[in-house]
Formats: sequence, C-alpha cells, structure tokens
Amino acid sequence: MQRIYNDGGCAMEQIFRQARQAGLTTSLDMSYPDPQSEAGQVDWPAWLKRVLPHVDIFLPSLDEMQLMLRTTAAAPDIARQLRAWGVQIAGVKMGDQGLFVQWPDRDRHAPCFRVNVAGTTGAGDATIAGFLAGILRGLPADETMTMAAAVGACCCEAPDATSGIRSWNETRYRIQDGWKTL
Repeated sequence: MQRIYNDGGCAMEQIFRQARQAGLTTSLDMSYPDPQSEAGQVDWPAWLKRVLPHVDIFLPSLDEMQLMLRTTAAAPDIARQLRAWGVQIAGVKMGDQGLFVQWPDRDRHAPCFRVNVAGTTGAGDATIAGFLAGILRGLPADETMTMAAAVGACCCEAPDATSGIRSWNETRYRIQDGWKTL
C-alpha cells in the first residue's frame, strides 16, 4: 500500500491508464487514512489529480474527502472538484444524508432509506456495489443511485458487512413497494 500512495500516484495512474486503454470501465475506491499516519500526510490533491483522469467512477465518503483534501467543503463542491480533476462520474457518500453524484450531464442526490440500524460496517462499500451493479445493468442515473442507496441501507440492517445485503430482486421489490426514505 505504501507504494500506491508514496509515489505520488504514478503506479495507480499506470494501472488505471492500462485498464482504460483495454476498454474497461474503471472505478476507484479509497479508505479513510489515519490522519497521524504516513498515508494521512500524503499530498492527496496531487495524487488524485494524477489518477482521476483515468477513472470513470469515484464514490468516496465525505469524511474521506474532507480529510484528504483538507477542506470542510460540502459534497456538491467536492464532487465538482473531483470532476474538474478528470473523473467521469464523481459521487460523495454522506452517511445517513444519502449519496450525491455529479454525472457528466447533471447533479443528483439520493436520500437514504429508512432502516433500523444494527451497524454501519460495510455500508459505504455496499453503496458502491449497488451503484456499480446499476451501471453494469445499464440502469438510468436515477435508478442507479436509488439502488446504490438501497443496497447501502440494507447493509445497515445487520451488524456485519454482508448479512444485510439482499438479492437484487428483493431490493428492487422493496423500493417498488414504497420503501420510505429519510
């Protein structure tokens, strides 16, 4: 991992460049670095400026980006900055405030669904998985974001990262059946 962040993004840029040249859709996922660690001291704006032009989808959390960019900016402003650095679809996961995504043609916010929260471990990853599944299925932007928020919400109904996840059809039915949002 140190090589990935200590080289200013050169290795990741190369990986993503090669994937895009092969015709693949690329998605980058980050993790919240310990502010006191070596990773917490990386020049993340420079790293992201190098890597994001080769990334199609980037959906970090608001907390991650506020730390890494050393800002208190809101999700829409962060998403716009990420798009300016070259990523095609820039989203910001906002916990119980939902998901904000800046698509190439418009901005969109998807609220969270109402659930009895048993835990939040894995909810961000589940949200990304739901988003990518929507993209892979060719869903329109609105449906993709709704499914992303729904999969993340399902994850929160269990104390671990995976047992709350339901099948695609179960999740879709729950939405169609009138699942309320916050």
